[in-house]
Amino acid sequence: MKNSTTTTNITPQRKLSLVALAMLALISVSSSCQAGFMDNLVGNVLGINSSTRRLDLYGQVTDKPLVNAFYDLTPDGKTETIPDDLTKARFEFKGINGVMIAFEKHLSDSANMQGAASSLRTYQSNADTDEIARKYIATATARGNTVRVYQPKLSELVANKFRILGIVDGPGRLNFIGYDRVLIEYDNMGRAVSFVNRVIQGVTVMGVSLDQYTAIYSGEQSIRHFEDGITQADLKHFYIRDLKPLPAASNNPPAEQLKDESAKQERPVSGI
Repeated sequence: MKNSTTTTNITPQRKLSLVALAMLALISVSSSCQAGFMDNLVGNVLGINSSTRRLDLYGQVTDKPLVNAFYDLTPDGKTETIPDDLTKARFEFKGINGVMIAFEKHLSDSANMQGAASSLRTYQSNADTDEIARKYIATATARGNTVRVYQPKLSELVANKFRILGIVDGPGRLNFIGYDRVLIEYDNMGRAVSFVNRVIQGVTVMGVSLDQYTAIYSGEQSIRHFEDGITQADLKHFYIRDLKPLPAASNNPPAEQLKDESAKQERPVSGI
């Protein structure tokens, strides 16, 4: 059955009109929902969310055992879902391609960007203990690999070399990098197989919404770029420890998380 919304014959002028109407609708939408609202509407208008496009993007994935732990696409490409535990933890799927799968999670709202930046001074990274981390560690170790965790300073270096799907730069947007720990999966030969990085973005629309973007990178292209851009000295310097599979999530964060010394580091800001 075809979707009742026809997009294939919409003229460029008609597309712009539909997007303009969507922008007017944002007046009644809270700031924490606006980015996702626009992504979905514009994607539908331009045909980016079509089943053919989904199948093509998923077909580019080379490390399907890893990606399949976080994403499911029906054979016809019409329905894509993420695991219930990620949905319950308020993660939203943002996109997939041959080098990454990305998620977004709303963190908080502030009156302005200065207030948003101030709120991050007490931010504590749980990038090695949250639902994405648990699933990532379990998947990697189940196939005989090792996961290592690194200080947030490494995240800054990675973020300067790798984009994350869903993040849009521009006026009223500010990227906060170097706030979360980095996870890297290694095979038994000691070579990187995949890695996880995160960026926090502040978006100004009727206040400021702080949203965390998480990307899981895999595939030969990502790993070669990572190896060429991140030195062994960096990895050695920011290494914390190897990780083991974690038990089911608890409402009470571990004491170590609450005292994370890495939160005391100066964190840079990038963007416009």
